[in-house]
Order: sequence, then structure tokens, then C-alpha cells
Amino acid sequence: MKQLFYNSSGSNTAVITCQNKHGVFDLYFHLYDNPVQHAWQEIQQSARQIIMGRSVAVGFQALLDELNSYCRLENVKELSSKLTQEDLNTLHHKYVLSNHNTNWLSINLLIHAIENKLQNAPLSSFDSCLNFYSDPDIRIPIKEEYKIFLNTDIVWGRLQLGYATLGKDWMDLYETNDHDLDDLAVQSTITSETFMMFCPESIYSSVKSDRFYHWAKQSKMETPLANLNQLSLGKYTLGQVILSDIFLKFHNTASDWYVPNHKCKLAWNKESFTSDTVVLKVDFKNTDMLYESLLSHTKIGELGV
Repeated sequence: MKQLFYNSSGSNTAVITCQNKHGVFDLYFHLYDNPVQHAWQEIQQSARQIIMGRSVAVGFQALLDELNSYCRLENVKELSSKLTQEDLNTLHHKYVLSNHNTNWLSINLLIHAIENKLQNAPLSSFDSCLNFYSDPDIRIPIKEEYKIFLNTDIVWGRLQLGYATLGKDWMDLYETNDHDLDDLAVQSTITSETFMMFCPESIYSSVKSDRFYHWAKQSKMETPLANLNQLSLGKYTLGQVILSDIFLKFHNTASDWYVPNHKCKLAWNKESFTSDTVVLKVDFKNTDMLYESLLSHTKIGELGV
């Protein structure tokens, strides 16, 4: 069975070294055996340096204050604390039309971070998603056949390929109630942008695709439900975190970590994966970590398997 955990190309484990106020620590991710992950792994191995993106663990007001500081630099009207999704949509459209300088790139990241606060209201204070990039900016085309690996579920501990595309995909248009098709841009390349999804999870599997389907059937927008490759619904999953000692020392009941939105996950997001977390490096190797952790946590060996 162990051979099932190895990949047809590259390594099966990413070691992401992070640092925050608690010190330096390693997070281990089992990498999925799909061509999107293979390409992403090749890009990361060519990296000269890590470039940090944005942590959404920062509070709403701090994000808004930073956003407004960039708006002032670009002579754009500031947003109030009573902002709506429509306000963010309008600002995002200005970003699409902008010259995409450093200020506007920061504005775009902050828009999406604030959107998370608006959309995940009940558990938004436990959202600690973090994204990062690497230099140089290498881009590999996404083949039509790769779209079989798209997924709409939000799962804690998932390693996800970043969107890294100017505009919004169909899911983003739906979730932000944005009817401006000028902002539509389906992802066409694999880049180094990576999300560590330490965040509240979907309330049940496929909830986002279910809701999108009903929205699309009722919407006046011409949604390509009859051409799923053109729709390209979801994001590309690269892997899943391995429950290593860093988690079990925080909360030692392994089975709890497999429960969606268990309080141990939410507490770890808030207390351990804090807003000052940065990525120092990404390494790759072949390990039996996932295989051995599943044997240990499921106790399947006690069945004589």
C-alpha cells in the first residue's frame, strides 16, 4: 500500500518552513499526483526567493486602514468601515483597469482579504489563510485536460494553487455578486502563487458548487454551464497538510483534527498561525509521513490489515 503514496513525477512531500512570533517551524504537506502540482513543484524548485503575499489573520479595521493608505497614494476615494461588497467590486474594477503598479497590486490583495471577512462572517476571526510567491515569475499554460482537477470545496490545511490572474473567475463573480463581465478572466497558467488554507471549512462538501449552480440557472448572465471547461469552476489543489507533531502537541487527540471546523483547528489558526507568519523556504522530498500518520491515527493495523 505504501507505494500508493508516491508520485509519478517529483516528490510527494513539501516542507514549508515558516517563522512568526512563536519561532521557526516546519509544516509538511502531502502533494497530490496531478500535472498541475508537478508543474507547480518544478516552478518552486527554480525559485531564487520567496515573496510574501497577504495573511487574512489581520483584523478587518487593520486591513481597511492599509487599503485606504494605498488608495490615498493612487488618489482613489477611501472606503468607510461600512463598506459593502459593491464598493469592493467597484474598486477591484479600477484595479483591472489600472497600470498594475506595486500600490495597485497591494490594493488587489487587500480587497480579497477584506472580502474574506465579509463572506465568512461567523468564523472570520479564525481565518488565517496565507499566500506567497516565488521569484522568478514562471508561468506554465493550463491544458484543458487539467481542469478535471478543479475543486470548489474549502478544506482546512489544504495547499492550493493561487489564481494569479488579472480579473475574477466565475465563482468569484458569484460570491461577490459582481455582474461586470469585463472583469471575467478564467485562469490559464500555473504560477508559483500558493495558498496555505488554514481557514474555516465548507459547511458540507460541494456546497459552493451547489449554490453556484442554482445561481447560474437563475442569473441573467450567460453562464457557460453547457461547457464546463469554459466555466473552469474552482481552484487547483496541490496537497494537504500532514498532521505532524506541531499539531498534536497543540491538541493531542488526533481524531479531532479530522473533524471539519473542530475547535482545535480554529484555535490553532488563531493562536499558532498568527498574522506575522512568513514563509522562509520551500523544500521537497519523498517521505512516508502521510502513510505512517494514517496508519497511526486510523489504527487500521488493529484489524489485521
